[in-house]
Amino acid sequence: MRLLLTSTMMVGIALPVLSGGSPVHAQSAAAPVDDTTGTAPVDPSLFSASILPVLRGSSDIVPPVASASANPRYRSATTDYPVVPTLPAERAMAEQQTSGQTSDLGDYDPEGIRAGSFVLYPSLSILGTVTDNVDNDSRSDMGHLGKLETSVKVESDWDRHSLELNGSLGFTGYQQPDRKPENEQHGDGELILELSDETDVSLTGSVDRTMEEPSSIELITSGGQAAIETTLNGGVQIDHDAGLIQLQLRGSVESANYEEDPARDYKTYTLGGRVGFEATDQVMPFADVEVSRKIFDKGPNSEDGDSLRGAFGIAITEREKLSGEFSVGAMSWQPKQKSSKEDTILFADASLTWSPNSLWSLTGGIETSLTSTATSANSVSTHTVSLGADYALRRNVTIGFDSSLARNIYRGSSMKDWEYDATLRAEYSLSRYTKLVASATHEGRSGNVPDSDYHANSVQLGVTFQR
Repeated sequence: MRLLLTSTMMVGIALPVLSGGSPVHAQSAAAPVDDTTGTAPVDPSLFSASILPVLRGSSDIVPPVASASANPRYRSATTDYPVVPTLPAERAMAEQQTSGQTSDLGDYDPEGIRAGSFVLYPSLSILGTVTDNVDNDSRSDMGHLGKLETSVKVESDWDRHSLELNGSLGFTGYQQPDRKPENEQHGDGELILELSDETDVSLTGSVDRTMEEPSSIELITSGGQAAIETTLNGGVQIDHDAGLIQLQLRGSVESANYEEDPARDYKTYTLGGRVGFEATDQVMPFADVEVSRKIFDKGPNSEDGDSLRGAFGIAITEREKLSGEFSVGAMSWQPKQKSSKEDTILFADASLTWSPNSLWSLTGGIETSLTSTATSANSVSTHTVSLGADYALRRNVTIGFDSSLARNIYRGSSMKDWEYDATLRAEYSLSRYTKLVASATHEGRSGNVPDSDYHANSVQLGVTFQR
């Protein structure tokens, strides 16, 4: 099992939330995630380029969408809300403006359900998948699975401050009688609260129960057996706008439990922060530091240890067509056991989102990570390149492409491998209440570790009902 250090910071766990649909114009339309077509699971990253820690001050850092699963959108802490009591006439005008905004909705945009001072956006997705390698292993067993996912997004309509709540629950069933578990569950939630014009607080949490991939190099080299893994995550992030200085403090706790193999159970504690300086309204230099500690429940363990990551970078924000960031720094892994070797690497990472016009959205990224490992290697360094694109073919038709290529190097040993995946997806809105989704994925691993290579192809079809 690995402790994953990546080159960009992580705020707890930010998992994909199906938010009741989105306009099909300039925004990326992400198809629901297929549980059988992701890359080989490893311990969740301490720092991940796909979920950049955002300083939500007067200059929002807008992270790119690096996969089909989009990150939650954050509000600016400097939204100009009225600071005087609302008079009855002003309230009536506000209601008229709200009504006018509702009438401006596109033909395929969800209306939401008003409940007092809140607006709810519920959705229900029903998905079916066919794959030629249900467990992503060298045997390539055919499989069929179905997924049911429900989600809700809640937004406040207050005169001052704001609140946003996102949550989802997913259930995946497999038609393989001998497979354990026969079904998998997922749940996540996020609460974003604007305490003042200068301060935002976000709370995140998630739970996953799934089966490890038998082709995992960690399992193969250690002689272990694939187990049912339950992962719990919780995190908090505070962003404060102090004028030209943007501040962020974040922390998270992760707990992983393996059924029938409790010796592998562990917890990870993480604390980090970021300071940014608004050089201009579009350029923000920043410094970022994060520390973490991994502790096994039944220690001592060779993977008990501390990690440290530091970076300097520049973020480009508030541009109409282009946003992203570039950072350089170092990360290290320091095991507790004296017989294990420390390891340190340097990195230079980048992420970019470019929308040349209202129809196209292009994303790209370079990410470096350092992980602890249960193998004979000192650590594992991973270098990943990702590319994505979304195109609004029509007002109600969006097509997209996502891909990544990763090189894993087991430092201190001769083990190496490549991991890759590519997904084509499409979304067709029949009305503002119903849309069809489809995707096709190819993925695999190729390396010099026996029995770890695999390739898999899958097709997913589904329907989403939203309000």
